[in-house]
Amino acid sequence: MKLLLALAALLTVPALYAQTHVESIGGQVGSPAAAISLRGQLSGIQSIGEVGFSFEDDFVDLAGFAFTLGAIDGSPMRYYVGPGGTVRLDSGTVRAGLLAAAGLMFETGQFEVFVQAAPVIYLVPETNADLRVAVGLRYLLGR
Repeated sequence: MKLLLALAALLTVPALYAQTHVESIGGQVGSPAAAISLRGQLSGIQSIGEVGFSFEDDFVDLAGFAFTLGAIDGSPMRYYVGPGGTVRLDSGTVRAGLLAAAGLMFETGQFEVFVQAAPVIYLVPETNADLRVAVGLRYLLGR
């Protein structure tokens, strides 16, 4: 059920914006336990949307961030950094906060492999901090 809720949330968000162009879709493991990840452009701004969930704990987490993408000289890897936000439904409690994501990615054939870290500051219902770290794989669409 949580997986279906996560899929529904992830697929509904881009549909709300007429100018969304999804470039890749995939998944990641880390913190949160697992997430479905979309990378694309929203009104011309590079962005990543994630829906995280756990099969053991009772939570669903929506996160999104805009980012700047850059090349690393002499390397096939690219980096990204950017601000974002998160809303988490955790055992009936809604938590909301800000995050700053940074990651590395590289393309191999039809896939992009990535690793990212995102410190989070929750502001609602109380102030506390978290660090999310994940590794993942996204399928490149339209190639």
